[in-house]
Amino acid sequence: DIDTDGDGVSDAEEGYSDSDSDGIVDYMDNIEESNLAPVSENSDAVLQAPAGTQLVLGEMAFANAKNSVLVSKEKVIQIISERQLQAAEGNDDTDYNYPIGLYDFTISGAIPGRSYYLAIPLPIAIEEGQIFRKYMGSNIGWQNFVENAKNTLFSAKATDGACPEPASRLYDYGLQPGHNCMQIYIEDGGPNDADGKPDGVVTDPAGIAVFIKKDNENSSQVEEPPVVQVQEPSVDQMQEPSVDQVEELPIDQVEENNINVAKAPSSSLSRIRLSSSKLYVEGDISTITISAFNIHGKPLDAVDISAKCIFCLGVNIGQFTQAGKGVYKASITSGRQISFGYIEAELTNEFGSAKLEPQKLNVIYRPTGGCTVAANGRTDISLFIMLILLSLYHYRKKPLT
Repeated sequence: DIDTDGDGVSDAEEGYSDSDSDGIVDYMDNIEESNLAPVSENSDAVLQAPAGTQLVLGEMAFANAKNSVLVSKEKVIQIISERQLQAAEGNDDTDYNYPIGLYDFTISGAIPGRSYYLAIPLPIAIEEGQIFRKYMGSNIGWQNFVENAKNTLFSAKATDGACPEPASRLYDYGLQPGHNCMQIYIEDGGPNDADGKPDGVVTDPAGIAVFIKKDNENSSQVEEPPVVQVQEPSVDQMQEPSVDQVEELPIDQVEENNINVAKAPSSSLSRIRLSSSKLYVEGDISTITISAFNIHGKPLDAVDISAKCIFCLGVNIGQFTQAGKGVYKASITSGRQISFGYIEAELTNEFGSAKLEPQKLNVIYRPTGGCTVAANGRTDISLFIMLILLSLYHYRKKPLT
């Protein structure tokens, strides 16, 4: 007898029913775990959610009839009428290409309103400049994945062909070039849930996208205004640049948008520093220092800072105050629970905004027992001396023979 899915049960016996309600007919479904779903029909790779949750093919993936979650953008457009796509305001996605395709699935099983972790193996490595975009239905259309404390993207390198499990600490923050595993942390009813309802079910047609640069058809007939090319300093040149060393961009030579870019915060030059990336539970304090620069390395004043700690439990970030030219400081106080998170910040002024590279912050229990460490950093040997004196005392009391 024919056994299409290779699970040891014939197609005739399994039939066309869907006993586990995952959107795949039984004779094509050889995955028993509800938290796993096949990525594509030509691969053994699977999406993985935490145990106790359920992954089901999304409506588009089901209509694609490939028994897997991966759907091409072209197929998505075929499934959704052109009128629906154009009815949504701001949903034009013609400037983006999806080299892998879109992952269409639903995940359920958690308390309504909570966030889900999901690990996705990628057939090709992430490249520089790629982003994660979603189709949010005809009312919203296409959008970039919105990141906040309850919605975050991570990535990692596969080990022996396998991706780390969901919520593993092996994942790094963001989509890092060269990584071939992606993790989504997505909120039920949040800004990335296509159904928009905190109902315990997250609907997620989304994929890694590449912006397509299109040539202007009339470029030969239109005289473009001159644009000043600005080369950003390297990382080695980022150490506290001096105003005297910076040549101001001649404002009268650029358009208004270039002026705004020149005066807006730079995500590559601005940075976050922590006086300590490790705090002990309950009341330990660290200082976060943010240096704000524009693309020329000039420090910026009058910058609004929004900072938060992702995956931190009870960690409190105080109010930022300006401590110098382009320098802003705030205190971080630990909570009562251990956590391993990331400090992220966004800088904003009247000319633009920039998100900074996150910094790790670990909250751990204070070590107990063993030898203590003196204030000068040297080991406290008082216990050792006391043991010696006690031994001498017993030796003197020992009767002579």
